[in-house]
Formats: sequence, structure tokens, C-alpha cells
Amino acid sequence: MLRIAVALLLFAVTLSSALGQVTLPAPRYGYVFAPDQRYAVVDLVAGRVVTSGNIAQVAAVTRVYVSPFRQRLLVQGVNPADLNEPEPTEQLALVTQVRGADGPRLSFDRWLQGPTPSSRLIWAKVLSRNLLLVSWQGERIQTSLYDTTFNAPRTLDNFQVTPTTCLSPDGQTIYSVAHNPSREIKSVNLRSFVVRESSYAAIGNATAYYKAPVASDGCVVAFIERMSRVTQGPAPATIYLHDVEKNTTLINFNVEGDGRFAVVIKRNLLLLDLTTLVPNKLADGTTVGLRRSSAGSLLLYDTGVGKESARISVPPDGALAGVSSDGQSAYYLSRSLLTVIDLVDRRVTAKTALPFPYGIFVAGE
Repeated sequence: MLRIAVALLLFAVTLSSALGQVTLPAPRYGYVFAPDQRYAVVDLVAGRVVTSGNIAQVAAVTRVYVSPFRQRLLVQGVNPADLNEPEPTEQLALVTQVRGADGPRLSFDRWLQGPTPSSRLIWAKVLSRNLLLVSWQGERIQTSLYDTTFNAPRTLDNFQVTPTTCLSPDGQTIYSVAHNPSREIKSVNLRSFVVRESSYAAIGNATAYYKAPVASDGCVVAFIERMSRVTQGPAPATIYLHDVEKNTTLINFNVEGDGRFAVVIKRNLLLLDLTTLVPNKLADGTTVGLRRSSAGSLLLYDTGVGKESARISVPPDGALAGVSSDGQSAYYLSRSLLTVIDLVDRRVTAKTALPFPYGIFVAGE
């Protein structure tokens, strides 16, 4: 018991003294994962696919995370042996980037172990160069804190990783912002491991019809607010940039509508991959409700003044896939095409044809 206690204490001290958010150099390569276990490696500088292959041990990929340690990717998917199960359990695969003359290839290493053999993966997030958080669903939700060896010396109850989870700049506290009716913000101190609760309900208008986190950069979270139900066509909304660590709203401004968002604080940018609600027409010509459709525009807002600063045309059948770690590029994935956008010069700089129509993109090293 004494050795376990000492190990946990050392783990807590190491985490709290770590650098805050992950800072990586501009990526050279990007990875696109197809639903059928294939992948393609894109040279983002040359604008071409340099290697491709498949990872037979991982199927039905839904998310991919970049690990800053040991040249690993973390791939969320299903073991092919479980595909015939009524509800296949998603897990997290460790995939190694193997350097080659033409570019990296990917090699399956192993599945990450959850708290129990039946634990189902919910969400993961790399918060620093020595901290990976993974939330699992079992009899209850548990969040494991993994170190650089992918061991988990600590598991938390009553805390869940979300897309906008962040680590404070001093490396002392983790914040998790939930998208749920109670509008929770939970925090956990990495020395005491005490979980505290607060709310973002007070941000903006108290009578808002809808309010939720949509993107983050570090602990600055973008919250969207709408005062009424969305109907057909554009849906103007208000964005609040809120520092959850300091509990301070930095600015609020109006945006043209809804869609996929990204925040780049170092560039004073909010990106909006604009979508609208249009009639959902079936193959037989009948219309059933509404569906969300891309407007074919990527809108850039200057977060210093809260105004639109640029509008870039993008393929109408795609989606914003991410922003580079240095904040200079955005990536847009559409049918058989990866589009790279320069966020400094505000223009499309490369279009790379892909060997399969659909997939999931992540910028690597």
C-alpha cells in the first residue's frame, strides 16, 4: 500500500509540474482513415498522398487523436472480431508511426486497457506531453489518467472527458465543459484529485433557448447562444469566448449561423464551417423534415473585434476537419479530397486527391 501511495503521489507531482496544453510544431503529414480499415498518409507540404495501407486490427474508426509522445496515434474503433456483436464495443488502439523513405506508415501496436475488460470508450483527449485522459463507460463512467507508458496509475469517478476539456496553463487543474441540460463545468485538481462543479448557465442571456460549447483552444471555450428555435435557412447566433479557468468572458459577437467551429487564440480567429437547414428530400421526391447542409463557405471571424474578416469557398459536400497545431492551416475534408487553407493569407493552398471517398482526418507530426 505504501508503494502504491508513493507512486500516486509522484504521478500527481509530475502532472502538476507539466507544461499546460500540448504545443506541437507545424505538421508535415496528415492521416485519413477510411471506414473499411484503409488509411492514406498525405504530405501536407507537397500536397500529395505518399503512402497508404490498411490496419486490419481496427475497424469502424470514429475518431483519431494525436499523441505527442512516442510517435503514436490513438485510434478509436472496434476490434473486427466484435463487429458481429449486437453492440460492438469501441476501444482505443495504439498505432505507431513508422518512418520510411517516402513517409510514415502505420502499424498496430495494441489496445489500450480500460478500468475493466467490458469498459466502453466514450472520449479521449491528450492534454500535455505526459498526460492522456480517457473516459470509459462501464457500470459507471470512469476517467483514467494515462502517462507516457500508457499506464493509468489513477482513475477518477464523477468526471468525464469532453471535446472541450482542457488543462490550465500551470498544469494544476483539468476543466471539463459538458453539453447537457445542467450546463456543467467540472474541474479536478491534479494534486488532491478533488472534483468540483460549477455551471456556464450565467454566461450570456439567462433566457436563451439554446446554449452549448462548440469549440475551444486551451481553456478558452466558444459557447453558442440562440434565443429561438432554428427554422429553415440561416440561423444567426451569438458566440461567447469564455476563459473557464478565470471564469471570464473575453468577448461576445454575432455569427451568421450554425455549423462546425474552431478557435485559434494565437491568430485571434474563430472559424465557422457554415451549415443551414434545408428540406430533406427523399429519392422518391417526397420531403420529410429538414436536414443540415453545408453552405460551401468557411467564415473567419476576428475575435479581437468580433467581426467577420474573410470568407473562403470550400466544397459543398465536406466538413471542417481540424486546424494545425501552429494555427496557420485549416483542413477541410470532402468527397475524395483534402483541402488545405492558409489561415494567414486566407486562401486555399492545396487540394489533395484521396484514394477513397470518405474518411476521418487528423494532422500528425
